Amino acid sequence: MRCRWMWILPLVLLGAAVAWGQEKETVDPMDWLSIPDFSVEAAVGTGVTEAGALQGEAARFPAEVGVVFCRVDAIDLSRPLKVNVVWLREDEERSRIALALDKNHFNGTAQMNIPAAQAGSWRVEVQDERGQVLAVAPFVVGKPSVLEGEPLKKAPPAKRQP
Repeated sequence: MRCRWMWILPLVLLGAAVAWGQEKETVDPMDWLSIPDFSVEAAVGTGVTEAGALQGEAARFPAEVGVVFCRVDAIDLSRPLKVNVVWLREDEERSRIALALDKNHFNGTAQMNIPAAQAGSWRVEVQDERGQVLAVAPFVVGKPSVLEGEPLKKAPPAKRQP
């Protein structure tokens, strides 16, 4: 009886090996290095020309700026790239805009309406599809939320009452 079922084991093992091989993704052997073959730059300003050039580039804007534009440039881009332009006030995400870049369209712009009531410290992060930050453009609208260069002051400890 033992010999009758012995031929099944090699078939099961062969089937498992074939199934495992089909599920395995093709992976670029150099992908583990995570060395990008391109770079991404981001800058913020008050407008964009018809040709796509950024106008009024700055790191500080008045509280009444209204709209801030972010220009994203991919340098030495050889393959299509999808990025997210993430607008953050303090560390709170306020907006996320998707851009598709490629070697023919290697730059793009995104804009954010910022009312005077939202003045403070802002930043734009350009992220790839996995959420890896490729570029950061910090800026201030009106007064910064925390004075730059000064440490945060902690409240004095509460006094114990006997």
